[in-house]
Amino acid sequence: MATSFRRFSASLLSVLILLAAQSARATDVERIRIESTYLRPLVAGVTAHSQTFRRLVDDIQRSDVIAYVTCEHFRSSTLRGRTRFVVGGREVRYVRVEVDCMQPTADVVAIIGHEFRHLAEIAGAATVMDERSLRTLYMSIGFQTCGFWRAEQFETSEAERTGERVRREYAGRMPAH
Repeated sequence: MATSFRRFSASLLSVLILLAAQSARATDVERIRIESTYLRPLVAGVTAHSQTFRRLVDDIQRSDVIAYVTCEHFRSSTLRGRTRFVVGGREVRYVRVEVDCMQPTADVVAIIGHEFRHLAEIAGAATVMDERSLRTLYMSIGFQTCGFWRAEQFETSEAERTGERVRREYAGRMPAH
């Protein structure tokens, strides 16, 4: 009985993943899905006021990546944001962006800019299809920040610069052209 239930569950999961992948092929798919009611208007404001951020959003929108963006509380006192690869297939790759929203707004803006740069890095690397290929990407474009007793963590200098650039552009609140 338990074995047949497991088979049924696995089959159902496979069908759901295939259906999701087929629906993600459409050109009008929302690639960036903001799951937080706090982040929705903030991301809209950052998009309106930061040319750098708007370019990242455009790059992601033209890709095969679908990103779910949410607020998260991290156990680590130094972790403010994280981009995690979820699953990839031939048609679509799913990524999750988690942001510590309990920071001052200017910091959250910088975190979002930083993590969206990571999204664009993944979107631009069609070879990233799983955790292993993601690690390979970041070993070539970035550097490891942690990885012994915790899960591996990587960083790129470009993401660090981008977060600060987005913070400055948003703080200026000048409408971008």
